[in-house]
Amino acid sequence: MDHYQHEKTRGIEFVSAMHNAMTGVENFPLYSPTCVVKKLSQEKLDRLPRFALLHGINDVVVPFQSSSKLSEILASRSVKASLHLLPDVSHTDIATDLMLSNRRLYQRIYRIIKQEFRTFMETC
Repeated sequence: MDHYQHEKTRGIEFVSAMHNAMTGVENFPLYSPTCVVKKLSQEKLDRLPRFALLHGINDVVVPFQSSSKLSEILASRSVKASLHLLPDVSHTDIATDLMLSNRRLYQRIYRIIKQEFRTFMETC
């Protein structure tokens, strides 16, 4: 519902892909990562992999607070997660800048991914 409220402040709640993908506002909690994690049993939580969340501070499509909230909920449920909030990064920058090594954010994002991978491998 946080994302729906964000879209509503922008006046796009009914034209947004999110509304159509969820087949209505009433279904948002069914697909919300924060809602899903809250409902998982401890047995299922124990089987979750480590999470690495990367989010741009300049994201106007999905506010970075969404990833912050998910990170907090994961931590409260003892799920290993790391949150990387990236200044001067928008909604599409992370994906598009990883496509070419000469893009502005490529090295920065790739370093985070390598760091997270190393951390994951140390726990295996």
